[in-house]
Amino acid sequence: MSERGNFRPISILVILSKILERHVFNSYLLYLTEHEILSDYQHGFRPGHSCETSLNMIYEYLVNNIVNGEINGVLMLDFSKAFDLVDHNILLQKIHAYGATDLTLKWFASYLEGRTQQEQINEVLSEPLTIITGAPQGSILGPLLFLIFINDLPSFLTTSHPSLFADDSTLLAHGCELPDIKASLSTDLCITSNWARSNHMALNFSKTKFMKIYSKRKYSQLDYDSILYKDFWIEEITSGKLLGILLDNNLSWDNQVDKIYKYLNSRLYLFKRICPALPLKCRIKFYYAFIYPHLLYGITIWGNARNELIDPLLKLQKRAARLALDESMSTPSVNLFRKLEWIPIYNLIKMRKILLV
Repeated sequence: MSERGNFRPISILVILSKILERHVFNSYLLYLTEHEILSDYQHGFRPGHSCETSLNMIYEYLVNNIVNGEINGVLMLDFSKAFDLVDHNILLQKIHAYGATDLTLKWFASYLEGRTQQEQINEVLSEPLTIITGAPQGSILGPLLFLIFINDLPSFLTTSHPSLFADDSTLLAHGCELPDIKASLSTDLCITSNWARSNHMALNFSKTKFMKIYSKRKYSQLDYDSILYKDFWIEEITSGKLLGILLDNNLSWDNQVDKIYKYLNSRLYLFKRICPALPLKCRIKFYYAFIYPHLLYGITIWGNARNELIDPLLKLQKRAARLALDESMSTPSVNLFRKLEWIPIYNLIKMRKILLV
């Protein structure tokens, strides 16, 4: 059973309120964009930005440093319940600092205040509790308000290169000497911790991880290390999840591709079982619902893996095409892909990279 502390409240919103929120969201985002207020390091909930743009920025940073013969240090920060801890008074101060008029500020104050939440357990409903912190979960404006709240964090950092996707924050540093890299990350970790404290947020040091990424041909095997911040040891990992992508310390993508392969293989087993009962139209829908999205996500990053890692995914694609069209396993796949209008994975990698430029 999940712990109650992991549950998140859902905002129940009136339809008319959503229409008004959408209008305010569009207008305020346009204002923030035209005045270049949002940090360039923030990739969350913005037009032209996504998890993929954040991942590609990080990947290019890491690769360029490896090419230059340097070591990368990556610090994956974890904010505890970041959206739930947004202090309304501090948020309103930041909205005002970014140029909101008094009338606009009053509207946002009215939007945030007067909300309540209740909890129901076994048919028993608790008394309403007034919400004094947090960006409304499930709302249209909630994500944008959080971007405003965290927007000033990168401006305080002095020695590292940040990348943010909403509350998913990563600090990057590079150099030829590991102590210098650790010092850079430690400095900005301290700054981030102070920022979190002054903004009534909380860094979860037990879930914050440190990783070294480097060329093993140049540096052989670097010793296991960690970062000490006050009384907390930031654990070093050799592989970790970054925006849903498994990153390892030599950018081999073995773990990420293996994860995709195992998932798709299990989906194809199900596909094979239900295909006889499905018309072609539904088979194609199955592919685009359960297979294609897992091939697509982050493909511009892990698609740089060696061909021997990508080839098994192509074989799975071919098997899916043959199952969809009731063809034997020996049938050439070229015409099948053309008939189904499916893009083979190697072409998909090229296409997504072109679209990202």
